[in-house]
Amino acid sequence: MIQAKTQRSPLRPPTLNSLWPLGAGVSDRALRTRPQQALLAMLLLAGVTAVLCLYLFQTSRITVTSYGITTLQQDYARLQRENSNLLASYAFSQSMAQMKKRALAAGFGPITELEYVTVRPHDESGQAEGGATAQVNPRSSQLSANSQQRAP
Repeated sequence: MIQAKTQRSPLRPPTLNSLWPLGAGVSDRALRTRPQQALLAMLLLAGVTAVLCLYLFQTSRITVTSYGITTLQQDYARLQRENSNLLASYAFSQSMAQMKKRALAAGFGPITELEYVTVRPHDESGQAEGGATAQVNPRSSQLSANSQQRAP
């Protein structure tokens, strides 16, 4: 039995089966014309180009992000080194030898005379029990003592 080959009408647009070679039968592939084959090749080429452009875009974004991360890591390492140097400088400036040098430069020195001061308790009025009063001038931060004796 010989099967009759069905012909497509020229008014009917091509279907996906007639354009796509894997889904079409042998008879449909044979019916495809040169313009249809060119259109199929251009569509495939455009699809491959789009995929490659997306891949290139994604790769470039990853590279830029990687460069940014590397730059931030270098900045972090630099800041850690700077912080360590500052801590070492601070520790050196707080050493006893440096503090002694600064104290001598400010005019302080070792004790040569030792003088004791007796402080008596005060009552509520600010008078010492022995009649002496002590006042601090807030503007000059100096202590002025008034040692007048009260009559008993």
